[in-house]
Amino acid sequence: MKKIEIVILCFLGLQLFSQVQIPNTIRSQEKIWELSMIWREASYNFPYFEYLKTNQDSIYKYYVKKIIETKNDYEYYLTLREYIATFKDGHTYVYFPDSLIRECITRSCFNNFKLSFTNIENKIVVSGTSQKTQGIIPLGSIILEVDSLPVYEYLKKRIFPYFSSSSPQKQLKIGTRNILMGIKGTNTFIKYKTPAGTIKSLQLTRGKCDNHWVYKMGRKPFYKHIDSTNISILTINSFSNKSIVDSLNKYLIQLKKSNGVILDIRKNTGGSSLIGKEIAGFFLSDSIIIGSNVKTRVNKTFLRTIGARLNTSDTVGNGFLADCYKCYHNILLEDLGNAQFDNSVNQNNKLLFPIIVLIGADNISAAEEFLIYLSNQKHIILIGENTGGGNGQPTIISLPSGGIVGICSQYCSYVDGNEYYRIGIKPDINVKQKYSDFLNGIDTQMEFAIGYIMNQEIDNKNSSCNK
Repeated sequence: MKKIEIVILCFLGLQLFSQVQIPNTIRSQEKIWELSMIWREASYNFPYFEYLKTNQDSIYKYYVKKIIETKNDYEYYLTLREYIATFKDGHTYVYFPDSLIRECITRSCFNNFKLSFTNIENKIVVSGTSQKTQGIIPLGSIILEVDSLPVYEYLKKRIFPYFSSSSPQKQLKIGTRNILMGIKGTNTFIKYKTPAGTIKSLQLTRGKCDNHWVYKMGRKPFYKHIDSTNISILTINSFSNKSIVDSLNKYLIQLKKSNGVILDIRKNTGGSSLIGKEIAGFFLSDSIIIGSNVKTRVNKTFLRTIGARLNTSDTVGNGFLADCYKCYHNILLEDLGNAQFDNSVNQNNKLLFPIIVLIGADNISAAEEFLIYLSNQKHIILIGENTGGGNGQPTIISLPSGGIVGICSQYCSYVDGNEYYRIGIKPDINVKQKYSDFLNGIDTQMEFAIGYIMNQEIDNKNSSCNK
């Protein structure tokens, strides 16, 4: 009986009694070809092989057999995702085809229910639900088990293997959001504790739900001003649309009159680093904006040929042979230096008073590059938690079967060359959301940031009085 349960549950809710017709359109030779496309591009472009302890060629051979055994398109794409996740990189990923997402997969919709989750103080917490059902699963409920497994064991076995990430903190963010992902029409069982302390169990059937969302801490506008403290808050959830620059300019007069500004980028997963650069210019005293130190892979056939015959001992004291060895082992990188841009923001429009930037594990890519632009500015303080540690630039591959693949092609570090990959950019002051505050609709990190600016204002006034 246990073996049957494992087979039924091993593919994220792919139970035999699914009511959805899962397509089976991809032939075995096409599966092998697409996996080989991914392996080839990764072998040629991926810049972080030195971080991998596994032999990726051996892993590729293992997955050739595994993908042939997949029974339908969903299983196949899950297996591709499982393969790509072995690179442990946020810019190296596989996306499902749009048709699969639209017709077959859900992570938050269940018959009569909508659910979203966040991680607070190591608890998997219901952070959103539908209006008609919050009396059954109230906001703030804590998930204890999924399909009879303790929640973290379930994440480790059934969710994490299918999601690419560069750091544990980012993996936890992604895994928490997708904890109940699966095929529409399949069931999942959860045990949870309500904020009142009552433990309940519930069977959910993945499907459609038209009810409206209810959030404990609602969506935030781009600009908000707190009259009592004269503090302005800018919430920037993406650097994907250049209109964000126009929005900042729109409120520039109000911002300049503030005692301080809080930039809330905690939900920002990136976009365009060029748009991030334009925003950063308003908060920098410098005339030049400097980005991450960037490296990229070097592939030279002649060097690889020599490197194939070398051991590490052969390279001691010989830079050329060391490069040959690295090239053969896919770890030879060229240092491209740091991107530098003129700061085009007029000096009169710059905001050079106390600036707080709220950061967290969702910040990767252009969001981390934005923080590199802001580094070494005395008036800027980072508050929150480590970022996702996954800056980079993917090479994009469109698979014939409809999916999208990204392969990281850019190695990024601090301006001085120190690492933040897989670590994250650390805040100046580490502050985490408190579960007790969440239940009362209080944003712990935001309240701390407001208090920090107010205390700075008091300190400055006291310093002036003492002169």
